[in-house]
Amino acid sequence: DVGSEIVAGVGANVELASNIVFGAEAVGFVPLPSSMAIGTCTLYSGAACSTLEDADYFNGGGAGDLAAYAMAGITYRVNPHVAVNILGGAGLVGDRRDDLRVTGGITWAPQPKDVARIGRGDTDGDGLPDVSDACPEDTEDKDGYQDDDGCPDVDNDGDGVVDANDACPDEPEDRDGFQDDDGCPERDNDNDGITDVADRCPDQAEDKDGFEDDDGCPDEDNDGDGFPDAEDRCPNEAETVNGVDDDDGCPDTRAQTGPEEGTDRINLKGNKIEFSGRSSNLTNASKVILGQVAQLITSRGLAIRIEVHVPLGTTSKNKSTIAKQQKKDKALTDSRAQAIVNELVKAGVPAGSVQGVGLGSTRPFGNSPPTDPLNERVDFIKTQLRSP
Repeated sequence: DVGSEIVAGVGANVELASNIVFGAEAVGFVPLPSSMAIGTCTLYSGAACSTLEDADYFNGGGAGDLAAYAMAGITYRVNPHVAVNILGGAGLVGDRRDDLRVTGGITWAPQPKDVARIGRGDTDGDGLPDVSDACPEDTEDKDGYQDDDGCPDVDNDGDGVVDANDACPDEPEDRDGFQDDDGCPERDNDNDGITDVADRCPDQAEDKDGFEDDDGCPDEDNDGDGFPDAEDRCPNEAETVNGVDDDDGCPDTRAQTGPEEGTDRINLKGNKIEFSGRSSNLTNASKVILGQVAQLITSRGLAIRIEVHVPLGTTSKNKSTIAKQQKKDKALTDSRAQAIVNELVKAGVPAGSVQGVGLGSTRPFGNSPPTDPLNERVDFIKTQLRSP
């Protein structure tokens, strides 16, 4: 035993880098005189400690000598839980230690998540050690989104709208041209109950009138007869444009004698477009029929090719005579086609919706001979085919 003594020490850790710590400590032992001893000090032999002579001490020490030691070392933090240590130390007179010693070791100390410990290094004070903090100088924003990377996430969903202004910070804006500045995806822009991905008209609400209500588009004219449903007495039945009650939007159930729209042409229902003799002057009856045709074309938005035919104007078998007559017949049908176009335009048909073509006498009807009067005919062919 060495008797009573005062023990004093000092130490410090300095973080050189986020994963390197330098530490040092020194401890001194100052023996007290027997007059200041606390308690009773006896040797193993039972004699009082005050009976010790200088020769009784190790390494040339003597009674009342100061004893001390100092150590310093480096700690390298492999990760928050594992560290490698290298230390060196030296003893002063009277200390029963080696004059110089070097030690090394590995420390494993599991650390709880989000708890900053002395020496772990947390520059930004966000609870994540610098060694595992992707942004050691920027504080994590702790908003429940990627809070373990140490970086503030100013736009969680990456939609270009910062979270501070984003009504849906964890759902990216869909950028469809509708309310794109609120940060929220609008899955049903027009709120008609049909999601935009399946909505043919995502910005126009379905009208829910029992007609094609699953396509997402408002059907303003269900039957496609040119009458808006709000003004159509029969919104799901197309008007039959035949000169009889053509403004009510309903098909006419009585006998129909006027022209009708067919699949590929306008059907004159047995009526004919006639001219005075072999001229291009329309008869009055034909002008009435053309007025009905004009109403049909405009109400349905049709584009029509008018094909005019005539029978061959000669019974001669001479090829030269036939050829000359065919030229005359072609010229006649050209002028007749133009007369029909003029009459339709006069009745309100847009000029761009009709085209007149004279085909002369080169296309007899069916198997009829070229001179058969049956070949004098006018066909109104649709160039935009749709179901009537």
